[in-house]
Amino acid sequence: MKTITFNQLKISNFKGVEQRSIQFNHRTDLRGANGTGKTTIADAIWWVLFGKDSGGLTSFPVKRKDATGEDIREIIVEVELSLNVDGMNHLFRRIQEENWVTKRGSISRVFEGNVQTLYYN
Repeated sequence: MKTITFNQLKISNFKGVEQRSIQFNHRTDLRGANGTGKTTIADAIWWVLFGKDSGGLTSFPVKRKDATGEDIREIIVEVELSLNVDGMNHLFRRIQEENWVTKRGSISRVFEGNVQTLYYN
């Protein structure tokens, strides 16, 4: 059986979190009132590893919202997880960026969706 320990989690512009870094110890408790981001931390871990939220959904909103509840445009969503498996360190990073293109013959850019990139080590 393998031993897996989490070292550090870094979150940028993911769901309700602008910037957060969590250093894990031998035992790290995540406690807080409702709506303070505990599930967001779990979702970030699942998203960087599997591209899903902690409930198993592959399609869920990952971008931070503005005061009116709309996605904040042209930000980069990034989650980085450092973990150790049987003494070997591994780094996972998932980034989501917007894909804006200028069509031929046009001067304005058009949003063509999001692009996700996964990095390992």
